[in-house]
Amino acid sequence: MIIVKGRKVSPERLERFKSKLSEPTETGCLLWTASKSNRGYGVFSDGWGKTISAHRFAYQLAKGSIPAGMVVCHSCDNPACCNPDHLWLGTRSDNQRDMVAKGRDAKTRKTHCPQGHAYSDENTEVYRNWRYCRTCQKARKKLKKLSQAKAIMGVTE
Repeated sequence: MIIVKGRKVSPERLERFKSKLSEPTETGCLLWTASKSNRGYGVFSDGWGKTISAHRFAYQLAKGSIPAGMVVCHSCDNPACCNPDHLWLGTRSDNQRDMVAKGRDAKTRKTHCPQGHAYSDENTEVYRNWRYCRTCQKARKKLKKLSQAKAIMGVTE
């Protein structure tokens, strides 16, 4: 008997789930081929009127329940993957650290600031885990000094 979220999974529901998985890819991923969220995660009806992430359903089928406060993480970094061998439990912090270590977070993928200046060693300042463009910071400081000087002199535009 297979139990997911404290309820029995019928053989029909199990077959329906398996029918929505691809053949293994070269990397061993079993990709979800049905409905997906806007972030690429498979979405599956659990049969009790609720939807569940397909990778969470796959994890619970293969490895059991997911403790409170834990998330199911992908070692393959493919949100559509439902291969239990590619899934592991961790906290949200564990998942974030994994993402940063692999260079998949939005901050480390950006190579230029919004104004187009390169995030190079010479042009980047890091403060409280945020990168700042030194060229833009200098321009902001110059603009601030200019506006302060105009205010002192009573100049209005």
